[in-house]
Amino acid sequence: MQFTFGRKILMIIVLVVVGMLLGMASIFGLLTAFGHEANITDLLHGMKAGEDVNLVRIGLGINHLIAFVLSSILFANIVQDNSLTTYFSLKRSFDPTLLFKFLLLLAMSYPLMGAIVYSFQQLDLPTWIKGLDDYNKAALESLLTMDNVMDLILNIIVIGIIPGIAEELLFRGVIQNELQKKMSVGSYWPLVIAAFIFAAFHGEVIGFIPKFVIGLILGYAYRMTDNLIVPMVIHALNNGMQVLVVYYVGMETASEISEGNLSIQQITFSLLTLPFIFLIIQSIQKVRNGSGA
Repeated sequence: MQFTFGRKILMIIVLVVVGMLLGMASIFGLLTAFGHEANITDLLHGMKAGEDVNLVRIGLGINHLIAFVLSSILFANIVQDNSLTTYFSLKRSFDPTLLFKFLLLLAMSYPLMGAIVYSFQQLDLPTWIKGLDDYNKAALESLLTMDNVMDLILNIIVIGIIPGIAEELLFRGVIQNELQKKMSVGSYWPLVIAAFIFAAFHGEVIGFIPKFVIGLILGYAYRMTDNLIVPMVIHALNNGMQVLVVYYVGMETASEISEGNLSIQQITFSLLTLPFIFLIIQSIQKVRNGSGA
């Protein structure tokens, strides 16, 4: 059965919304099953549930699996007749050199993203914007508060591995994929639009641009390799490394590093990364063209 582009968009929106509602219900169900009480404010305002934080982490992992993985798989099964591995371009082998270069590209982009965030933080932004970002910051800090190795392992799975797989299935595997089919083969707009939706979905204002840049790199990796495994690995490693940094240096130190004042030297360094970013992109293009991908 053939579906128009508009029907596909409507279908994925419905599937994701229903998936998120079911995922949220699973969190409440999990907490209730273990005899704990939690309301929507507890879960959304910092995800604070006291001693129930590990249950909330598990619930969030289930939420991601239902909202992103299940909805993406259902969508793919409905709109096409090929196998899921074919639709999502899930290939077992990929060029490790390209993977390394994409990781390097992401790493080199962080100083620039930090400078942009710092610049936005200096602006006299409306109260609601600061409130929204503080709200999301409290949620993340609650999840990243780790007291033992078990908390670390759970966070690497819930914050690193699961989002790396689940979010890439939806934002690159479905959204960028379907946009690319609708637009011309050489167009980069599908990559940009998918990255924009990816950043907006995280619900941050000051953090929108860094999420957008990360989304661009992940989308670029998908486009250049035609293999969804590559952005999945990059995404999971990116999130997992942040979890490890917080675990070893502490949440307070990590916050001070990310929110501290930037020196002239740090700003200069962030600008000096631009030529290296362009060189890495050119290098990626050469490797990709040489492989005939």
